[in-house]
Amino acid sequence: MITQGLLPERLSFTCSHKWEDGKKEEWNGIITKLRITSNFIEFLIISRSSLYVICGKGERGFWACIPDYMAGCNLSSWLNDSFYNTEKLLAATNNTVDAITIAEALKLLSNEELIRG
Repeated sequence: MITQGLLPERLSFTCSHKWEDGKKEEWNGIITKLRITSNFIEFLIISRSSLYVICGKGERGFWACIPDYMAGCNLSSWLNDSFYNTEKLLAATNNTVDAITIAEALKLLSNEELIRG
């Protein structure tokens, strides 16, 4: 179920990734716009790029669409499962940084109980 409620003023998070060459990288993201309806949630992430995401829950579980990539995918039943969700988003976007960023944003929204399974 997607909840309706008050939006915290700032929804910021940190992402990290260890590349194949062993280099570890960190970057920040912030959810700047958020629209919660009874059927889906839309949000805008400002990070290394600007990412518009629509997420909902259907009969088969959660899904996400990233219109700028013309891509979408199914997600874990637990939106705080950033490992699984990153893998699914990576397959859809073919962009490691953006996949991690979206997965971490979904994890934050789940942990803040703005989205519930």
